[in-house]
Amino acid sequence: MSYKHQFLITALLVLATLLVMSFIYKIPFSTDDFSWISARNEGRVQFLDDYFFRLPVWKALHHILFPLYLSQSWLVKFLFWTLGWYGILFPLVWFLKKFGLNWGLAPFLAGLVFFAPNQYEITFLVYSLPYCIGFFLCGSGFWVMRMKRRWIGTILYLLSFLTLESFIVVTILLEVSVAEDRLPLKKTIKIKLVALASLFLLYGGIRLGLQWLNPYHYDILVHLQFSQIRGFFYSCFLIGFYKLNGFLSLLQLLLYVAVIYLLFKISKTKHLTGIAMRALIILTVLCGASSYYFILKYSARRALAGQISFVYGVYIIACLAFLSKLKIRSFVKIALFLLFISPQMINQTHIFRTKQYNYHLMNSIISETQRLLADRNQTVIIHPDQIKKKFKRDWVFANVQDIELLYKTRLSPQEYRRLIFMQ
Repeated sequence: MSYKHQFLITALLVLATLLVMSFIYKIPFSTDDFSWISARNEGRVQFLDDYFFRLPVWKALHHILFPLYLSQSWLVKFLFWTLGWYGILFPLVWFLKKFGLNWGLAPFLAGLVFFAPNQYEITFLVYSLPYCIGFFLCGSGFWVMRMKRRWIGTILYLLSFLTLESFIVVTILLEVSVAEDRLPLKKTIKIKLVALASLFLLYGGIRLGLQWLNPYHYDILVHLQFSQIRGFFYSCFLIGFYKLNGFLSLLQLLLYVAVIYLLFKISKTKHLTGIAMRALIILTVLCGASSYYFILKYSARRALAGQISFVYGVYIIACLAFLSKLKIRSFVKIALFLLFISPQMINQTHIFRTKQYNYHLMNSIISETQRLLADRNQTVIIHPDQIKKKFKRDWVFANVQDIELLYKTRLSPQEYRRLIFMQ
């Protein structure tokens, strides 16, 4: 089977999987969703708010599609998951072809990268789903850049920055990773520096313009915080669903080291050794390019979405490069690959079970409250602390006040007025 036919088959399988996931994967609303729904019900939703002047692309998509999510959640999930996956597919195909690897598997591998460990704040939070468009814009920009249509690529890169800041880092890493073999090294460096500098100056000008029009609130510290460095390392290289999973993190680190080491060991050609060397160099550049994150008073993992996907993408390519050199049976290669991605699979299973549990628990709590309200005409006492303890660890409630918002968004005004919240 040719790579082209393999690509088409795997792409259709991934799309079918995403469609099924969009129906069966229940995402519980979280604190940001409750706040938005409450504001919408009270007519307080504004388009030109602080978020627009910070991330206008994300804000526009959220403003348009969040109401649709309330009635057709499967469609919105499928749309954003597909766009995010498709954006990662563009650069992944290019690099697989560049390194002479099986690019027919790219759709499947892009799915693994999109749902990378610690990417759950982009993929499995309703409020954050529009950030997925950043992958599509960045990946499309990369592909257009390779076709020498630099102005179009620049605009796409710029739009990805205005979706989420972390795509600045992805742009740097992708462009640095591309080796212009036909050009002298000095000329290659000069072209990349001029292109990236122009792009970031344009981005900075737009940012300052938005800041001048309507200052958005975003704290910046003047000193380096250890918590930021720790959060960067945890998010990019370890595994943790709102708390560090020691066993899976250790296993993932060991696999990172083992794959890179073995790739060095068995590579007898400059071609594959170059892949391993480039992986180490790019991961070093990653830390420097992520310097903006270290001064922000903001530790959410979605602020590192681009970095998380890039690190896991490098790892997946390294795994494929290693397996391509082994002279063993196909089923053994498949078994080894499953071992390489086993931490991700275990983590995703845990996330899925937690999300489904919290989603159904939330519905049962509301249903029980409605039953109590229907059985009596008096008020019903709610204990937010006790309710919050019932949920598995996840980003659902930032504080007990969000419990009140849950009831406010799910009950009628008449029902809500009959509740008494005991702190």
